[in-house]
Amino acid sequence: TLKPHRQPAWIDVVRVALTVACIVFTCACGFQQLERKIAHYTIFESLWFTLITLSTVGYGDIFPESVEGRLWVIGMIIMLLTILPNEISAMVAQIEVARVKSEEVNRPGNHVLLVAGVVTATMVKQFVAEVVEAAE
Repeated sequence: TLKPHRQPAWIDVVRVALTVACIVFTCACGFQQLERKIAHYTIFESLWFTLITLSTVGYGDIFPESVEGRLWVIGMIIMLLTILPNEISAMVAQIEVARVKSEEVNRPGNHVLLVAGVVTATMVKQFVAEVVEAAE
């Protein structure tokens, strides 16, 4: 049976970062679009508002003035609160699996030696001498 391929843990970190970046940008664009008739926020102001709101700081310098904008903000907060914890827990699980597997491989007595070809007694003695010498 084939074992599933495990990706490096840094790929999960990048995936979470890109997911958050996509969510923030999408929320900022939606906010700017919904508020364009009333407030005329720039994309930078919309990104600022989105980052500040999603980080729960909420300075109050920029805020939704339309009902649609307020509903959008409620939706983006709910979306982030449902997506981000799942993404982070998946990332932490992958990192933990990688750490445990690394400890298993590095644990003494957990190594397997595969020899291919013709093996002579002299080769075995030389190998054992090198291993004993390295252990001392």
